[in-house]
Amino acid sequence: MNYLKHNAMIIFTASFIIFANYGLFFLSGVDSTNRLRNEKGVFVEAAHYRSTSDLVYENAYYFNVDGLERHMKAFIERFEKQAPFISACISLKLSSVDGHQQAERVACTREDTLAMISSMPTRETSRGQSLLKIGDLDLGKVQWIVSNRVGMPWYEHMSLNPYLFFLFALCQLGVFWYVHRYYEMRRDRQIAALREIPASPGETISDVRLRNIQKIISKNKRGFVLNKDFLYATYKHPYATLHFTNGTKQNIRCSMAELENSFSDQYLKISRACVINTEIIGEYSQIKLGRSDKDHVLMIDVKGETTRQEIGAVYFASLKDKLMKVSSNKAKIEPDNNSEQVDE
Repeated sequence: MNYLKHNAMIIFTASFIIFANYGLFFLSGVDSTNRLRNEKGVFVEAAHYRSTSDLVYENAYYFNVDGLERHMKAFIERFEKQAPFISACISLKLSSVDGHQQAERVACTREDTLAMISSMPTRETSRGQSLLKIGDLDLGKVQWIVSNRVGMPWYEHMSLNPYLFFLFALCQLGVFWYVHRYYEMRRDRQIAALREIPASPGETISDVRLRNIQKIISKNKRGFVLNKDFLYATYKHPYATLHFTNGTKQNIRCSMAELENSFSDQYLKISRACVINTEIIGEYSQIKLGRSDKDHVLMIDVKGETTRQEIGAVYFASLKDKLMKVSSNKAKIEPDNNSEQVDE
């Protein structure tokens, strides 16, 4: 939880970049490039097959213009439903056997026109034709043109490789990481500079403590509480956890030395990773004596939850005196059940 809390900005930004690029990846129509190619290929093949069928030749020979026009429109309407990504037109130029009659017909998808489709870029357009010849008779020709759908949104016919979007996302993450590290390093330099500021000759202990607290607040970008309800603090790099009499906890980013320098005389260090508030700790704890000075522990009971904190050998004497002096009627010093009694 601490990791998520202190790296929320990184996680949020990374998630935003990933989902934003996934959305772009989806909108770009990754499948549209292949689908367009397939639909245009099918149309060209089908148009060529139909224009060379016996039905077309028969109607052309008898100059059945209406029959051929119906055939063309039915073919186009079918592709409107099955190939929504393309625009296409089929044009017919027909001559009678005796050459006295001429006719032209055009059928296009949707509201498209031959001029609209012809104006599309050449790279998006495919053309073809089939001559209607029976022996030496030239009865005309059938022509077709097919392209990406006219007016299709840009993201539906992008031809970029889809993996480029993921590469783009990785580049974004790299830039974000670099910026984040830059600000982290700048903040660390600012904190280091604050640590190196020597105390002024006329500076009091309170001034030093206040300056140290300000350093911790600057590092965490938020305040922390040290009031009458503060009971003890534990440290595990790089965070110190403040424990209060109501069972709540507060995590702050600082070193144990920084934390100690923020305390007044009522706070006492009992190990390299624990500091207690001697004014009220006696109401919530008792000292368990071990076989040697290294085995003594402080049992702290808060809201029915008991915590064991080892007492460093060099801190035991001062802790014992402090607790007995501040709260002699409440502080308890008892031998451990599995240890030998140690004389006080």
